[in-house]
Amino acid sequence: MKRKELSERLAYALLAVYDLETFTTLGEYFNGELRTLMYLRIASARKTHPSDLAAQMGVTKQRITTIISSLKDKGLIETRKDEEDKRKMVVTLSENGRLYLQVKEQPFWRTMNYTVDKLGEEETKQLISWCRKIKKLINDYENKKGKLGDKNEKDCDCGR
Repeated sequence: MKRKELSERLAYALLAVYDLETFTTLGEYFNGELRTLMYLRIASARKTHPSDLAAQMGVTKQRITTIISSLKDKGLIETRKDEEDKRKMVVTLSENGRLYLQVKEQPFWRTMNYTVDKLGEEETKQLISWCRKIKKLINDYENKKGKLGDKNEKDCDCGR
């Protein structure tokens, strides 16, 4: 099979997975408000400032301010002044936020558990390994592309 055809088949296979409802929800989960709530849950043992959230999520301070305001209006987070530095605000997940996350996560985790049950331990480990390998390859390529400029005929021909 030629490189172009293999590249197209890979792209379509990845797109087919991406288009599944579970992964559409996952995309929602890892962006914006849900991602903020997830991070706050993970970071619950330490003080989290808006600047921490912005850095962790790779968004601007303006974007995180909008997200925090929206989540606070919905009662999903709480904010307070930092006791050690009154100029800073500490953001925490509210009990309503914890419950909201649990509800939003249930369908995703049911699907993941079903998939693990059907694949079994060995195939699941292989799939995880392949996903990590694909992530590393694409990440390496993107870093290499940035160093080479926008166009390198040998590596940047979109499979053609």
